[in-house]
Amino acid sequence: MLPLAAFGVISLFWGLTWLTGKIGVSAVPAQFFTSSRFLVAGIVLIAWFALRGKRIWPPRAQLARVLVIAALMMFVSPGLNFWGLGRTGSGIAAVINLSLTPMVLYVVGLLTGVERRSASLDLALALGLVGLALLFAPRLHTWGTDGWGLAAIVVGTSCLATGSVLSRPLAGVYGALPLAGVTSLIGGAGLMTLSLLIEHPDGATLTAMAQPAVLGSWLFMLFGGSLLATPLFFWLLREWGPARAGLYAFVSPVIAVVAGMLVLDERVDLLEALGMGAMLVATWIALRRRA
Repeated sequence: MLPLAAFGVISLFWGLTWLTGKIGVSAVPAQFFTSSRFLVAGIVLIAWFALRGKRIWPPRAQLARVLVIAALMMFVSPGLNFWGLGRTGSGIAAVINLSLTPMVLYVVGLLTGVERRSASLDLALALGLVGLALLFAPRLHTWGTDGWGLAAIVVGTSCLATGSVLSRPLAGVYGALPLAGVTSLIGGAGLMTLSLLIEHPDGATLTAMAQPAVLGSWLFMLFGGSLLATPLFFWLLREWGPARAGLYAFVSPVIAVVAGMLVLDERVDLLEALGMGAMLVATWIALRRRA
């Protein structure tokens, strides 16, 4: 039951990331907003682990892999995703990210030998993509788009999935929590350097960060996204493998839509309800053997 609970937490917090992130990057430069969260998360995770007397840095033989994972997952991916998010609608950004994530995880897993071909996964991915199309197709015409922004999200999502596959064996020998801490710190330092070079944050940036909505968005993504969901995702990659761990992408949209119904009194039509049902059934098909 513990992996299922972790899967639920990841689906919840990462499902709300695109909305909360849009609030932040609409007011603060994207790289600064993201890097500051990663830096704080990395420091907190490493400090907590060090206080327990545990090994913090990876073995020398694994250092190169850790650097590659940090570059892909915590530098290139969030840098491109949040840069793209600042130039397009949060809805279409979420659709691209959520549809690509399980597909790339599965394909890269097969190519690297981490995953094995599975008829249940084939069926689940096909059904989940149909569900995403049913859920979001009626809304596409209302979302603003930018070609470069969309391309950045495609590349960023692919980098995240590739880094996730590479991290699976390392999460077993090194540990999910220190891996999350070290990669967050390395990626955050790289993004902050990039921010200082191209965004030139100043006092006005800090003032914007202090706005209640922006600060709330940053704190939500720090605690929910970085300190909780990220270590759990590394752990779930080890327990379930990339393709099944990536199925949060079929549950997160359902959580986001239900939250909109409860909090914002939004309505869901029959087509959207069918789409959500298809994604939940797809997740059940893929996870029933593991559960």
